[in-house]
Amino acid sequence: MNFFIAILLILAAAGLADQGTGGRLGLSDSFGQGVASMGGLAVSLVGIYCLGITALQANAAGVAALESLLPFDPSVLVGCVLAPDLGGWSIAKGMASGEAMGRFSGVIVSSTLGCAVSFVLPLSLAAVGEGETADLMSGLVLGIVTLPATLLVGGLMLGVPVGELAAGCGPIVALCAVLCLALVKARRPATRVLLAMGNLIRLASFLLFALVILGLFVPQWSLTAPELVHEALVIVVKITAVVCGAMVAARLILAWCRRPIEGLARVLGVKEEAAVGLVLSLATSLSMLPLFGKMDRRGRVMNAAFSVSGAFALGGQMAFIASVEPGPVVAAFVCAKLAGGVCALLAGRLFCPAEQ
Repeated sequence: MNFFIAILLILAAAGLADQGTGGRLGLSDSFGQGVASMGGLAVSLVGIYCLGITALQANAAGVAALESLLPFDPSVLVGCVLAPDLGGWSIAKGMASGEAMGRFSGVIVSSTLGCAVSFVLPLSLAAVGEGETADLMSGLVLGIVTLPATLLVGGLMLGVPVGELAAGCGPIVALCAVLCLALVKARRPATRVLLAMGNLIRLASFLLFALVILGLFVPQWSLTAPELVHEALVIVVKITAVVCGAMVAARLILAWCRRPIEGLARVLGVKEEAAVGLVLSLATSLSMLPLFGKMDRRGRVMNAAFSVSGAFALGGQMAFIASVEPGPVVAAFVCAKLAGGVCALLAGRLFCPAEQ
């Protein structure tokens, strides 16, 4: 078992014990928030996971043909637009020409650019105020620009050959350039397109979930094997357990580590709310959104930049990766995410002056 996962499971057990004894330690609410995420996780993951794998198994010849047509591994395209737990991992692994490249696309690319496109961007744009959108966009651009650091660390740690890594990064760099240009030069149209794309992916996950559930009750209409449904639900339970631990960890950090958080705020040159947002983003970037309006401009830019690579490094995404990949891959995931997150923070500090 991965070291980070073991720590988070211990914290989840502490939260469960606290909830069972009346919440005397103040951890029960955080544990309950983690448990409450299970339903949303199941709806988002089960349908795309089961039907995505089924479709790949049924169209193996088409995938092979696509591989021969493209100058790079086709799994990279999937990783660019889907988060790991929204089908990015399962589909990319099925399309990849080799194990290392499948992990690179399904774990590293999918958890950064894919998650940004399909999850972080749409939800963040819908959550922040109109006056904060410009800072959000500026930060996202910096996060996307520093993305190659994440890809390089992750690819090398996963053992992807240098030639394959360079070829696979080509379309990613091109897509990043297009995204940055669109967000800088045509912010409103780009925002509408990204919102529409995020909503379309969410709608697809709901529809596919309904189809899978219908197949369980009416077997003759089933589109996937029951074994895949069982596999997906086991993943959901594992993710939920780790998310519970991550929420408890965030609660303890905020309660016991006030002075280190204040020190982090001073080092970064931001308000304390921005430093708290960065800590919470390690579990999920959604946690920092309620604080976004209380941050100073540099803090907002840094949090948005960090959300592209650094967010979810110790939360639900790590739990998903740990449930489907061995420990060394989880370590590569965490190191790559944190490396990219640090580069994004440095870029934010460099290009966004502190408020006087």
